[in-house]
This record gives sequence, C-alpha cells and structure tokens, in this order.
Amino acid sequence: MHLASRRSTGIAALLAATVASAAIAQDPWVEFVEAPERLVLDDLYRVNDNIEKDFAWADFDQNGFTDLVVVRKFPGSVEGGAKNLLLMNEDGVLVDRTDNFAINTDHPSDLGFLTPTNDRDVKVLDIDLDGWMDLVTATTMSDNLNAREGQPRIYRNQGLDQNGNWLGFRFEDDRIPELFAKNGVAANPRACGIAVGDVTNDGYPDIYFVDYDTPETSGTVCIDLNMDGDTDDIVDGVAECNPSPGETPSLDYDGKLLVNLGAANPGFFEDSTTTRMTSNQLAMAFGNECVIRDVNGDGLNDVIRVNTLTSGQDIAVLYQTTGTSWVGPITITNGAPYGMNAGDLNNDGRVDVITADDGQDAYLINDGNDGSGNATWTRYTIADSLGEFGSAIQIADLDDDGWNDVLIADVDTDLPPFCPSSGRRMHIYRNTTVTSALLEEDGTVLPLWALDSTYDAAPIDIDNDGALDLVIGACYGFSVWMNQPAVRIEFEYPTGIPTTVLPNSQTLMGVTLNAVGSPYDAGSARLWSSIDGAAFSSSPLQGAGELLDAMLPAIGCGQELRFYVTADNVAGSSFRSPNSGSHLAIAQTGV
Repeated sequence: MHLASRRSTGIAALLAATVASAAIAQDPWVEFVEAPERLVLDDLYRVNDNIEKDFAWADFDQNGFTDLVVVRKFPGSVEGGAKNLLLMNEDGVLVDRTDNFAINTDHPSDLGFLTPTNDRDVKVLDIDLDGWMDLVTATTMSDNLNAREGQPRIYRNQGLDQNGNWLGFRFEDDRIPELFAKNGVAANPRACGIAVGDVTNDGYPDIYFVDYDTPETSGTVCIDLNMDGDTDDIVDGVAECNPSPGETPSLDYDGKLLVNLGAANPGFFEDSTTTRMTSNQLAMAFGNECVIRDVNGDGLNDVIRVNTLTSGQDIAVLYQTTGTSWVGPITITNGAPYGMNAGDLNNDGRVDVITADDGQDAYLINDGNDGSGNATWTRYTIADSLGEFGSAIQIADLDDDGWNDVLIADVDTDLPPFCPSSGRRMHIYRNTTVTSALLEEDGTVLPLWALDSTYDAAPIDIDNDGALDLVIGACYGFSVWMNQPAVRIEFEYPTGIPTTVLPNSQTLMGVTLNAVGSPYDAGSARLWSSIDGAAFSSSPLQGAGELLDAMLPAIGCGQELRFYVTADNVAGSSFRSPNSGSHLAIAQTGV
C-alpha cells in the first residue's frame, strides 16, 4: 500500500476491525503488522510530512497507555520552526490532541505547541516531582527570535482537575531563565541535543544540552514540503525555503548545565554557567548529542556527549564527583561520531554506548573501571552497517528476549540531502548476545519503503500487550507497526464488536481465536462483562474449534455494558481482548 493513499480512521473503526489488513513484514526474529488505523492524525502531517521529527513518550495522562510527543522543524541545520504534535493514546489508538491539551501557556503571546519553535530535541522529566511527567525541548538555529521562542522550553504537566479530568501541558516561560552566550551577550543557543537527569543528587532532574556553531549547510535550503512541484509555498506556517546562517562568533554558546533549584523552588532552573563545570568541560564546536547516565557505577550520574565535525571530535564522558565537581571530558572513542545513545547492550549491568558514525557504525562495550574509577571501553564495528550518515538511535528489546536491540535512523540532522529522500534508510539491528558481534541486521524487519528517509522511531507498547510496537517518523510522514509476539492468541470478530445493542435482549458476538506459538487451551475462552460499573463477571464462550460464540448480557435503556474476552494457551499463558480496558456498548432502539 502506498502511503500517500492512506486516510485517517477513527477509534470506532479500530474497535470494529479485526487484525490490521495492511501490509505484513515478517522476519524470523520479530514480526510487525502495519496498522494505520492506530494513528488518528490529519493527512497534512501523516502523509508526505517532509519535516524533521523527534520523539519522546510516557503515560502523560496516567490512563495506563503510552502517549507520544513529536517535535518538528524544517530539516537540517536550518532556520524554520514548525508546530509540534501531542498524540494521546486512547485505548490503543494514538490520537492528535494537540489543540486540546498542548496550547495552554503563561504568556499572552504564546501558543504552546502551536508556536513555531525550531525544536531539535525533546525529553521527558518530572521537573517538580509531582508524579506527572513534563517536557523540555531543545531549540536551535533561532538567531532572530526572542528568547521565549528561541531557547529551551518547559511544558509542565498540569495533572488532573477536581473532577479527575486531565488538564494537559502548559508552557511556562519562567521555568528556565533567559540564557546568554558564553561571553554574556544576549543570544539564543543552537542546541542540538538535550539530556535530563539528577546531577546534583537532590532527587530533582537537571538539564544539560550541547550546542553547535556554524553548520556544514549554508545559504538557503529549499524543500517541497507539500509535494506540489514548487518551493514557494508556506505549509502550515513553515516556509519551503529557509536560511542556514553561519554563527556570529560573539554569539557563541558551548554546552550548558541547567540546575533544578529543587526543594527550594521545585521545577525552576538556574544556569550554572561555569560554577559546576569549567569552561573547558563545557567547550564544544559542534555538540550533536548527549545523555545522562551513571557510567562508572558509583551512584552518581555522569554526562556523555558528542563533539563532532571539528578537530578533536569524539564521544567523551564528564564524570560527576560530588555534584559540584566534574572530571573530564575523558574520550570514549574518536572516529567520526554523530548520533549516539547509551544503554546496557550485553546484559552485564553496565552502560554501553552506540554511535552512528559517518563511517561504519559501532558500539562501545563498558569493560568496567580502571584504577581511577573511570570506565574502560572496547569498540566493535557493526559489520552490517554501511559507511553512511546516521542520526537518531533508539535502544529497545523488540523481540522480548531480554536483550536490547538497536534502531538507527538515517536522515542527517545537519547536511542534506534531506526530504523527500535522503537516499538512505533506517537500520534495525538484532542483539545476537555475542559481544564481539553483538548487533546484526537479520533481515530488514519492515518493508523498505517504511525504512526510507527516517528521522526517528518510537518503540512503545501501543496496545498494552507487552510487546513493543513501532512508530516511524520519516519524510513520508508517519507509519505505525504493531509487534506480533512469538507466542500469542489473536482475537478476531467476524461480525464486528457491537457498540450499540437492542435493549432487554442478549446479543450474539462471534469470536475467532488464532493461537500462535502454543495451541489454544480448549474451553478456556470466557466473556467478561459489567453493567453500569458493577464488578465484572464471566461466562464461557460456546462452540468448538477456533470459531466461538459470546453472548452479551441484556441491558436496559440508558445502561452501559462493558466487556472483554480472555483465552489461555496450553502453556498456561492468558491473553485478553482488548489488551487493557474494555469494549463499550449502549442500549439503543432501532439497532
């Protein structure tokens, strides 16, 4: 199916659907099914959205489902901000709720997510430890904008109102003070990556970001954003041609450490300037990526950062000693690093590093500490990788075997070609468990069109079945892929899932069970139902084989019926449909 032919579908269509009938991508180690009905988003964004995208996710409204934030900008090291997106997970469907929950602000001239900020990165953090996950964005190439639009921004999660309704995000301008260039001059940073974590040991998350100077791109960059054959339009507020200016030396930034004021003023930050990290420790010419991790296992969070495209390019660690003193930067690896992420790749409990190098990509295994308490490393090249650009990296266990796999997106965030095609694709690497050859591309996992010209991927469990699904952000827009666990029971409803029923009458619903990986335990399938919020009670499904009948109980006018179906396999595992929550039907005459 060609992506441009897709159209958004509603939640009701999903509930009535069986297994997605779109293209299936299979591979022996993991299997995904394309599921466009899992994303409710205007085609302006989901189809041919030739815009750079970066993802972050959490259960923002605490409904038990993982939600997704997308920050967007004109591609590359180029000016041109764009509207951001808030995709809320509503019973397994990602629905665009930007206008509902992401436009509240404390500034009369601001529009929250609708403000066209030039955001390069976004991270999730709980700024004030109130239990609700907030957001911080990294803005870049905003030389001519005010500080409110051109500097990192905090979106505070407002939690619930007195009636239990989620209030969404609120942009709060004063959470981060106005920042200044390293010589004290008023200027906006060119922040390329942002990291969050407690580096002052008070329990509150702090913020660190890397900055770059003059990019490889220059002049004016033009992209046909709406694919109409020209580049003279403004598409959803974004011009199709934008400048990529060099940096004025007097406006130069290096890295920044923003410290959370903690218990004294929770969720408000101060610029630590050089009071915690020295000017040499903050120095960088092209800072591209950063993370905060406890690298040497001493209980203190450290900073891993990438400095690239200049002499002395490397991935290096700044080791925290007391929260007010740091050692480093100590180089992990040189080469030509660009994208970077860190996590445990070989299941030894230590933080390893993976780099998207301008040559072949590589991973760095943490071998433990030397006599000074600093980590030592062994570098391994990913044999299946190509000598090409890569960027955003995600680390996740896609096949649920207990070992982290790796996804590396391909569109360079600095140098063209950008959209509509980078001429490259995403690579998804399986963890082999063999340290010296840990990552291999065992098949493409997804169809080649889905991997083409990608910016980021979100490995999240959309439907709460315990398996990580994928949302891909690319030049073509978005695609959604549902992970099919190796052992599962698929529930299908040949006659559909009722949303309305005749009052005072039982309703027959057909259920087909397809057991994969282990046979269905005959007689285990049950219908669970609840009327008007009462406790759920169960009754067995009738019939033999895989096609069974479920009899929904009768309800009166004005009553609500909630229901779900469960079944077991002979291995003793239980499965349910839907994976969490329940279906809803109401009594209505004339059905």
